[in-house]
Amino acid sequence: MIVFVFGNIHSGKTTLVNDICARRPKYVPLVLDEYRGRYGDGTMDGETEAQRRLLDDMCRHKDCVVEMSGFGHNTEEAFLRSSDRERLVVIVECPKAECLRRVKEHGMPGVPFPYEGAYDDMIESFDGRMKSGHIERMWSSDIVLRMSGTDPGPCMDSLMEYIPRRGRMYHRGPRKRMWGLTV
Repeated sequence: MIVFVFGNIHSGKTTLVNDICARRPKYVPLVLDEYRGRYGDGTMDGETEAQRRLLDDMCRHKDCVVEMSGFGHNTEEAFLRSSDRERLVVIVECPKAECLRRVKEHGMPGVPFPYEGAYDDMIESFDGRMKSGHIERMWSSDIVLRMSGTDPGPCMDSLMEYIPRRGRMYHRGPRKRMWGLTV
C-alpha cells in the first residue's frame, strides 16, 4: 500500500509520515525534502531530479508513505505510476497563518529549495488549492482523509486503522465522516 501525505509547506506532513512509520515499521518513509537534501541543488533541474528519485523509490517499495504538497507534475506522475496499487491519501490541514509562522520560525534549513523567498506566495496558493477540492477530485477512486496539522494526536489511532500491518486495507466502502477525519 502507498500512503500519500499531502499538505501545505510546514503543515506537519513530515511529522505525520514519521508518526505513521513509527507505528507501521514495515512502511518506508519517502519525504521530498530529504530527497531535495540528497539530490537537489536549489535549481529546477535539481528539484526535478529529487522528485524523479522519490517517485522511482515509490515504485520500488511495496509499502511506503510518500510526502509531497499534493500539486504539480510530481503529484500527477505519482497518481499515474501508482494506479495499480492500493492507495490512501491523507491531507494535512493547517491554517495558512500557522504555516507562515512556522516558515518564519524554522525556515527550510538544509533543504535546497528552488523557490527560495516565495514561501508566502506558495503557501497562499497551496491553501487555495487545498480548499478547492482539487486533491479529492484527482484521487476520487481512493480513500481521502483530512487531518489536522496542528493537533493530529486525537485522530492517529483512527487513521492507523486504515493502514494495514500486512495485507489489504481494513476499511473499504462509501466515504463517510468518522473520528474527526473526512473519509
